[in-house]
Amino acid sequence: MSTRSFFIQQRRTDVGVIAAIVLSLLLILTSAPAILAQAITVETDKTSYEPGDLLTASGVAPPNDEVVVQVLNPSNILVATGQTTADGAGNYAVQVMRFPPQPSNLFPFGSYTVRATAAAAGATVTTVVTFDSTGAPPPSENGVPVGGFEIDVTANGVYNRGDTVTINVLFTLNGALVDPTIVIAHIHTPDQQLVQLLGTEGRIHAGWYYFEYTIPQNAEGTYGMHIGANTPSGGNNGHTSFHVTTTIARQSSVVGIVPAITSQISNLRSDVSDIESMLSAQIDDIVPRIAEAQGAILARISDAQSSLADAIASVPAGITASVQGIQGNIVSEIDEAKADILASVEAIRDDTRAAAAGSSQASTMALVAAGLAALAVVLIIVVLVRKRG
Repeated sequence: MSTRSFFIQQRRTDVGVIAAIVLSLLLILTSAPAILAQAITVETDKTSYEPGDLLTASGVAPPNDEVVVQVLNPSNILVATGQTTADGAGNYAVQVMRFPPQPSNLFPFGSYTVRATAAAAGATVTTVVTFDSTGAPPPSENGVPVGGFEIDVTANGVYNRGDTVTINVLFTLNGALVDPTIVIAHIHTPDQQLVQLLGTEGRIHAGWYYFEYTIPQNAEGTYGMHIGANTPSGGNNGHTSFHVTTTIARQSSVVGIVPAITSQISNLRSDVSDIESMLSAQIDDIVPRIAEAQGAILARISDAQSSLADAIASVPAGITASVQGIQGNIVSEIDEAKADILASVEAIRDDTRAAAAGSSQASTMALVAAGLAALAVVLIIVVLVRKRG
């Protein structure tokens, strides 16, 4: 064999080996999804569930891998999540949720998707179950309805990066608040990560708990909060969501409210204008009445002033007339007393002259009698003056 033929044959052998290697790689790559898909399995204890039924999921996963089982309602909304760890043989089982006693907007009758994910392997598998009612009464234990345990989770709203969200949870059993055993408490982030909050809950009072979560500075999107709890009567799950946006978006939403506020202010101004018009009309009606009443009051005051002036003017005239009458009476009486005194003095003088011709003793007695008579006249005058005063 020539050297040229040997090299040609050797090249053909090398090409065949390379082709075999490439073909093997293609087969491995094409079969990889199937191999990964078989890394986890999931099945449920039932294919059809009624109100109050408990959904349990089980299957095989990579040994010691964390398994997350999620349930999505007919609208593809996440309504429950269960979490467990596969044992050393890869087997796992978890109670995911209990269907409510009655259908609701979140739990309508229909088909539900059960999705199991192996965290480390990154493999996911799904199955479908139905939620329906056959008309049979809800299951009960000793007359107590099973499925009466409900979890109400609230954290609705729009938040900004860095905000702290307070998530309130109410646990009730047949309408009464109860303290359950919380077994699941985590947040689903927009990038499909789980943030564990189990063990961080606070208790306000029986049946009322809360969790707090601080939103990262680089976060944005919709977050979901999943709570799972058990009681001696059974377990259940609750779920809520909240949205994280940027400051600009929040300001835009506030700006959108401004027109509505402006409209309300305009309506208030219109109402105030109507009230002012009504009050103005009432004032225009009241003012003439006030003026009329004021005129009547002033007229009465003027009449009273005139009557008072007349009364005051008549008082001095009456007093003057009375004084003049008294003065006239006094003068008349004084004149009469004066005449009487003069007459008495004249009589005393006559008697004195007559007695002058008698003895000196008789003269002395006459003089004394005349003095006494004069003193009596003076006393009479004083008495009359005091009576008139």
